[in-house]
Amino acid sequence: MEIRMKSALMWAAADALGMTLKHEKGKITGSMKRDVSFGNLPVTFGMQVVSSWLDTHCHMFIVKVVGNLALFLTVAPTGKDEDVRVHLLNLAKMPGKAESWLEEAKPTSAQDAGKLLGKAVVKSFRKVGKNKWAEVA
Repeated sequence: MEIRMKSALMWAAADALGMTLKHEKGKITGSMKRDVSFGNLPVTFGMQVVSSWLDTHCHMFIVKVVGNLALFLTVAPTGKDEDVRVHLLNLAKMPGKAESWLEEAKPTSAQDAGKLLGKAVVKSFRKVGKNKWAEVA
């Protein structure tokens, strides 16, 4: 599949992650540092895309955050908008390494990937507006 970096799905993924995504050597890459304030203590988290799987029905990314914490991002077209979901992953419970997991597992859909990830998915959220997220049961 030809990767269109300016597609609506790629823009939605970049917006949800808050980072610039690039196509390098046949892979999607991206990284950034984000400061999170815990009271008066700022903590810097370095986020990096470690795996991606793109098709016309859904774009999927695994983004390593810190330690055993990662994000599994899915973006799918729903007509006029995109369905953007973020799943928190516990890498200790993940079936295999996060790096290149999507490329090796080759899930057929976001639901298929969720089933393959199993207990590694801790919580899930759906984007419901600009900078607004709702927890998915």
